[in-house]
Amino acid sequence: MSTSFHKQTAVRRRQKHFTTTGIDSDSRKIGAMQESQGRLRTGLARGLSLAGFLLFSMVTATPRPRMTVILMSDPKGSDLRPYLSKVNKAILQAWMQAQHTDWAATGQVIIRFSVDRSGKILKLALISSSGVPDFDRSVADIVSSSGPLPPVPESFQGEQILLRLKFAAH
Repeated sequence: MSTSFHKQTAVRRRQKHFTTTGIDSDSRKIGAMQESQGRLRTGLARGLSLAGFLLFSMVTATPRPRMTVILMSDPKGSDLRPYLSKVNKAILQAWMQAQHTDWAATGQVIIRFSVDRSGKILKLALISSSGVPDFDRSVADIVSSSGPLPPVPESFQGEQILLRLKFAAH
């Protein structure tokens, strides 16, 4: 057999090994890093300092809050985890739609609210303040604007469900 046949076989084995060991996903990460470095070089070439570029990136990037929706009611034998996930998603979407570039959201707020079977938000109460009244009000407005929420699953036996939202943005 020829030497080129052995070289081709060895290359195929390496390719198969790289694909099965996850090297392919590493190459995507490297590509993303190279793209980011290219944007940095472009920004620096346009006269931005490294600190200016990083500050610009931080200001223009949309911060994503950390949110946790916790069930405060008795689940009455019903698995409400998928429902809580839907509520979390609805509130996150409302936050993303309400966000303005000049709004510097910082702090942690805890809000308690109840939802009827149809998904209508009935009561909303501030449990723990961030210390910044405008931010507290903004989070309460976001929760209100996320309604109506998805209907409560039929497997839940109660008339309304009590939830607590822990909302933190930095």
